[in-house]
Amino acid sequence: MSYELIDSKKFDLLLTQLSTMQEQINALSQKENMNNKKFVYTNKEMMSLLGIETKLLKKYRDTGKLGYHQENDKYWYTQTDLELFLGKNHYPAYN
Repeated sequence: MSYELIDSKKFDLLLTQLSTMQEQINALSQKENMNNKKFVYTNKEMMSLLGIETKLLKKYRDTGKLGYHQENDKYWYTQTDLELFLGKNHYPAYN
């Protein structure tokens, strides 16, 4: 095994490359987390996410505030339904 001394320029280049690799790993990790995100929710999950009860969830559906899909007596909500609902009901903070 041989050893080589490196100067500060080579060392800085090595640190830069390691930093770039770490950023790429973080980006891939975030992308993987997004891929594992749940995109369909049941009534129970939606009530838990929004912190509301059954009657209010039904009211949001009936008034058209919250989009949904219905299969017989089951209701399903997509991530898009949730994001649209939250976006329509978002108010910016006062300055």
